[in-house]
Amino acid sequence: MEKKRHVLSQQINGNYTCSVCLGDWKKEPSSLCPGAIRYLYGSWPEHLYTYTQLRRLKLKPLGEPEGCYFIQKAPYIRYLYNIQMAVPRRVPTDRQREAITKMRAALVQTYTCLRCGFYDSSHGRDKHHYLILGHCPGCRWEIQQKERQVEACLWAAEYIKKTSTWVVLDSETTGLGDSDEIIELAIVSASGAVVFSSLIQPQDPARHDLATHIHGITPEMLQTAPTFPEVWPTIKTILRRYRNVLVYNADFDRRLLRLTAERYGYRLPSAKWEDLMQPYAAYHGAWNSYYRSYTWQKLGTACDMLGVETPEGSHRATADAQSALGVLKALAARADSSDKDDSPLKTVALEASPPLGEIENEDHPF
Repeated sequence: MEKKRHVLSQQINGNYTCSVCLGDWKKEPSSLCPGAIRYLYGSWPEHLYTYTQLRRLKLKPLGEPEGCYFIQKAPYIRYLYNIQMAVPRRVPTDRQREAITKMRAALVQTYTCLRCGFYDSSHGRDKHHYLILGHCPGCRWEIQQKERQVEACLWAAEYIKKTSTWVVLDSETTGLGDSDEIIELAIVSASGAVVFSSLIQPQDPARHDLATHIHGITPEMLQTAPTFPEVWPTIKTILRRYRNVLVYNADFDRRLLRLTAERYGYRLPSAKWEDLMQPYAAYHGAWNSYYRSYTWQKLGTACDMLGVETPEGSHRATADAQSALGVLKALAARADSSDKDDSPLKTVALEASPPLGEIENEDHPF
């Protein structure tokens, strides 16, 4: 219905009143007149019906609306029609019914998840159920997580093939800060052989803050341990020999090894350090919506989830390096099985004629 300007008249009290919609304002309104008497929601006479209500009664209105009411969403105005002026809707032919049935079935198929069969009765208006590429949010997450797991397993499988170019490293430190240093270092080859393993005496032999409660290394154990300058030539030779250094939480171990070396005036060789914790975090799939990334998992958690046997002496450098190697091999072993799993994109059968009550709403095109 075409909107026009209000037909205003000023009352004795100074208010403005529209003779068409019967609206009342303290000052001259800038809005347009809906062209019918405006009612509060639910306060209109019993003989007035909305277009949707008439349609459900298989009626259609004749003439202009006799009232309206406002809502908080588009189109903001809903018109009301006199049911006494309504006439029966034309009965569709058999051919039209068949076409309507096909269109309704197509509409249901459009808003039905191809994987789980979930039907979005809001037809895309509810963002929590919005289908993208034919999949509901839950199925999209499962498909994406499956893809992340496959990527992590394939990465591990490719890494395993290059057995002569990498080693696994792990260290135990006096703490987490920049003033801490490494007191144990272990390097394991791709075959699991221990290439290097040694306790390392800290720069201050009398240092008492060793984080013993984490790894169990006591000051007495370090009294006879070699100093860092004594083991550095061996460490440097190994790091130069291998192209890649694989570490579970590589940023931490590399930073502490660099800081410890710089205490004695040494520089780390230019090997490529790769982090095993990041691929496993994606494989594990614990998404952190605040940081917008996957939550890091402890090495022990990774071993438990993948069924990796933990060597004796957990939280010691050699045992942790062998555990990290076990996690890598476990991921690589799952590469073939990941590809053979059932496709997450399997479809479900849809009924040719869906229940009409499921798709009837005031905005439905049919």
